[in-house]
Amino acid sequence: MTQGCPLSMIFYSFYNESLIRTATNKDETSLGYVNNSMLLVTSCFLPIAHRMIKDMMEHPDGGFNWSSSHNSSFELTKTALMNFPRSSLDINPPDLILSRPNPDGSKTTQTVKTTVNYKYLGIILDPKLRWAAHHQKVVANATWWSHQVTHLSKTSRGMPPKCIRQLYNTVAVPTFTYAADIWYTGIHPAPSGLKHLGSVAITRKLSTIQRKISKIVTGALATAAGDVLETHANLLPIELLFNKVLFRSATHIASLPPSHPLYSPSRKAARRFVKKHHSPLHNLFYTMAVSPSTTETISATQRRPNYIPAFSTTILNSKQEALTATINHHKMQVSVYSDGSGFKNRVGTSAIMYINSVEKRTLQYYLGPLSNHTVYEGEIVGLTLALHLLKSPPVPISFIYYYQY
Repeated sequence: MTQGCPLSMIFYSFYNESLIRTATNKDETSLGYVNNSMLLVTSCFLPIAHRMIKDMMEHPDGGFNWSSSHNSSFELTKTALMNFPRSSLDINPPDLILSRPNPDGSKTTQTVKTTVNYKYLGIILDPKLRWAAHHQKVVANATWWSHQVTHLSKTSRGMPPKCIRQLYNTVAVPTFTYAADIWYTGIHPAPSGLKHLGSVAITRKLSTIQRKISKIVTGALATAAGDVLETHANLLPIELLFNKVLFRSATHIASLPPSHPLYSPSRKAARRFVKKHHSPLHNLFYTMAVSPSTTETISATQRRPNYIPAFSTTILNSKQEALTATINHHKMQVSVYSDGSGFKNRVGTSAIMYINSVEKRTLQYYLGPLSNHTVYEGEIVGLTLALHLLKSPPVPISFIYYYQY
């Protein structure tokens, strides 16, 4: 299998399956993503938690056994131990000492040092889960990208302003908003109404950085107000930008099917906002006001690798080519046309069937006002109406679907 093969993600799941199953106790959890693995245990005392981690690695079906049977040794320089104490009064035990068995029957002692910060899948964790170290990384990334954009925006031979804006939105923004649903809390008013809660500090820092990009795009004076620059540069303010990212993540999680691991935790977190120890899921659903109970569940559709559609699809390059193809297909024995649209703040759709170039049947459907429905719904309902018209003996069919973008 070559590097970058799409099947590597699936093969890694089978490869790591026995390692993930090393967690057999209800207080033990094993996580894995490609070649990154994590063992997590919970206990009333940190020394007991260390012994549980040690047992997960050393017992006959543990991590070291998987390492030897799969010819994949653990890289000691990339292995770290992190404690998450409940309070500052908890005493941190010494570093974890593991005994790794060798093929000749001897054992090698390895010491896993305790760290205060660790990067896992691009997120920097800290013992108190306050994300301070990761916030510094986010600000550093945003600053670095702002400098790169500045270098490309020279007046004499630089990129035009619209390209600078596009580069910022497509490259820089995804970099510093990565996994924002974990480390960023949407800004919301406090119950007293006197101040705002959430990730206020990092929002201000990122707003300062984005102001420089807005100034480059607009070419305005240095004394111009930041909100005015963002308006003219057509850039979302940082607070609204993160709200967009959080809302998209909340809707994705709320629409997960019951088979997904986050299905139960997400519904439990959205049901009630606890007073203390808020998880990222609690903050996400509370600030975005998204309820999984009122969100449509989207189930995954599986297809065999050798799946071949029973129909052919053609997307033409121009209107003239589409008109010519439509005239030719209209001569077939059966032709069906469908379209959905929004007009005068209302959404509707229709479908029409021709047999031997003669109109035979039509169907129309009114969905409702645009405030409750979208044009995309009308397009889908139009396809449904067209399929309903095709309830007839199998004959050659030409199905024309109109979509403007």
